[in-house]
Amino acid sequence: MTTAHFSEKAVESLAAFISSGLPAKLRIVETECGLGAQDLPDPVAVLRGQDEAFGRSPIVEVWEETLASGEPGDETASVACRIGLAFVGDADAIADQLKLRRYQTAMLKLLQSDRKLGGTVAGAIEGTFQITSVKTAESKIYHTFTVPVGVELYEP
Repeated sequence: MTTAHFSEKAVESLAAFISSGLPAKLRIVETECGLGAQDLPDPVAVLRGQDEAFGRSPIVEVWEETLASGEPGDETASVACRIGLAFVGDADAIADQLKLRRYQTAMLKLLQSDRKLGGTVAGAIEGTFQITSVKTAESKIYHTFTVPVGVELYEP
């Protein structure tokens, strides 16, 4: 397999897994926290790459950071990916931080629910979440978390 093939497969596997599973995990977190339906809106998109435009909210991005594989022709590869989720905040910074943590909880529940991402990879292990807030030129505040995910691929 080529390096590009492994990278594309890792990103696509993560993105598809998030697209199909995150909405259900968001509903679970809403119920556990006593929230109303859609208080944690589903992502408007799960992008395969990064969108610096900050145009949509909430949005999930999945991208490859590095690829570690053996010799050409190897059947295995480890791809370091990153998942980011961002949403536009409102005037209440404390409520926004709580909302971001709830999105983070849903993502963690999803990633821990199936380490093989529905059977599409050999394994996926998440790292430590990082949280940031960015104020745009239009005075919008985007709250974001990112989490590294190591994806192990095997293709005979």
